[in-house]
Amino acid sequence: VNDVGDSIVVHAFGAYFGLACARAFADDKQREHDNEGSVYHSDIYAMIGAIFLWVFWPSFNAAVAEPAEAQQRAICNTVLSLVACTVTTFIVSQAVDHHKKFDMVHIANSTLAGGVAIGTTANMVLNPMHALTVGVLAGTLSVVGYKYITPFLASKLKIHDTCGVNNLHGMPGILAGVSSAMFLFLYNPADYGKSSGTGIVMLHEPMHITSGFLLKLKVFNQVRQPELYADGDYFETPADYDFTSRIVSHIDRVEINEYSKLTQKEI
Repeated sequence: VNDVGDSIVVHAFGAYFGLACARAFADDKQREHDNEGSVYHSDIYAMIGAIFLWVFWPSFNAAVAEPAEAQQRAICNTVLSLVACTVTTFIVSQAVDHHKKFDMVHIANSTLAGGVAIGTTANMVLNPMHALTVGVLAGTLSVVGYKYITPFLASKLKIHDTCGVNNLHGMPGILAGVSSAMFLFLYNPADYGKSSGTGIVMLHEPMHITSGFLLKLKVFNQVRQPELYADGDYFETPADYDFTSRIVSHIDRVEINEYSKLTQKEI
């Protein structure tokens, strides 16, 4: 299996290792916590970051490709996949929304899934249609994941994926692995080298098991419930920290609480 962009060993492995950690730390109080929300300016900054990632993702996939011709192919294939993924993300995001509107979570994350999914085969001499197809599949899979799979993981498996890593890194990473195996049957594998993936997996298994036991220790899970998804206990925060982190993101809930307090006082 080819993996020039580390879609398998970095994205897929990192995503599911992180989800395993989330399961180890599972706590029902973490879901729908007051601090777990977004605000308008936060979404704007997230989009700025997404644009930077989108622009530089081709260079990430091409960084270790050899020779120079392979780097050029990696850049071209990644751009094609990202373009197809971005268009698909907007289409599917609107299609799955009840009000037919775009979801900023999809736009800031799923548009990048094409870069992950093409990472294994970016340096191959691909038909442009194949790169575009990978991007379309990645965008669709990612949006569907955010809309349906993330809530399922939280409610049924008690895996609270706060950032949707399964949708941006995990499932697109699996798609990358599958597409790599498929394309290597269609193209000449001798041109792209061999993989030591099996040996790496066996080497890391003891580390995975040890990490699982260590993460169950209470010393690694000491965040107070009021500070979940916040930074007050561990960072110097600005003067408006309470307002910007707690009130603005849940202003409708605050208004209801304040109204309830006033009503109780009147009674």
